[in-house]
Amino acid sequence: MEVPYSYRLHPFPSSVAEVPGHLPDWTELIIPAAQSVRHIKSECEYIVQRLQQKPFILESFELRTKHHVEFKVEVKSDITLVCFPLKGNAIFLTSEGSILYKIQSRHFFLAQLPPGIYFTQFEEGDHMIVTINISKKWLRKATDIFPGLKTELEDFLNRKVLSNTPPPVAMDKSMDHFIRGLKNKEHTITVDGFMRFYIPQILGHYDRLVREKRKMLAYRVRNYLDVHYKNPDVDTAFLADLFHVTQRTLRNQFRQAFHVTIYSYYTNLRLQLANTLIQAGNPVKEVYYQVGYRDERSFRYAYSRRWNNASPPLSTYNISKGTDGN
Repeated sequence: MEVPYSYRLHPFPSSVAEVPGHLPDWTELIIPAAQSVRHIKSECEYIVQRLQQKPFILESFELRTKHHVEFKVEVKSDITLVCFPLKGNAIFLTSEGSILYKIQSRHFFLAQLPPGIYFTQFEEGDHMIVTINISKKWLRKATDIFPGLKTELEDFLNRKVLSNTPPPVAMDKSMDHFIRGLKNKEHTITVDGFMRFYIPQILGHYDRLVREKRKMLAYRVRNYLDVHYKNPDVDTAFLADLFHVTQRTLRNQFRQAFHVTIYSYYTNLRLQLANTLIQAGNPVKEVYYQVGYRDERSFRYAYSRRWNNASPPLSTYNISKGTDGN
């Protein structure tokens, strides 16, 4: 099972020391069954332990840094990760700088990502994240009994919609049992059975919590936008009237939940679809109205800003607040 992603410090430092198989004294999570262990020292210090046991790739990442650092992440094929942030805060961004996930300690989430370049920014301090990459075939079977997650997964696989991601939820005792159990498994066979037992339980717990969160205003609006973003009438005033709330309430709750404005959210969906259509050979004069724009000029301006002038994010966010530095 090939690892479908890679990551490294950005920008890449001139001096890097890597010690395979070495774990420093400050390591908090030791996985005896790990098949590879990397200890990397540069401007910061981090440890990667990895265990590959089809249909899972389990990885622990521990970081110590005295200043803000950024990692460039390359995703090579569609991936679905269960992420357990155990210590520290971070943000995960697209290559254009849009926040996808605000990574908060003790709040786990399901990350669904198509191929592309992404960035993760960490603030000063200690960080620890455990991730499990799950094969699509296994996940499809497992989510048959979880209607909420099944809908999310199918929508992602069919439409590659980055924004349609389940929200993070607080970890409970079952997650703690899972993490502690990794420390006691010395062989890949025992870890395989252990993960096959616990992961469906974790997904079931997640499914229940996500269905509760979806009843909140921000998530109901987001779900509406995921379906109707191509409607040229859609804007904040239209949505406030539709959901019977004030525009201020709508703007505040949406931004608090997703760290982005409503306008940026549906504009991003429109431009993602537009780029797909244009790359497939469709002329601009036919694309702009299909994705929700009333005139070609405003579409060209937005498209140019998004796709022609995109640049990687470079330490522009206040991670603890999840907002831009301005």
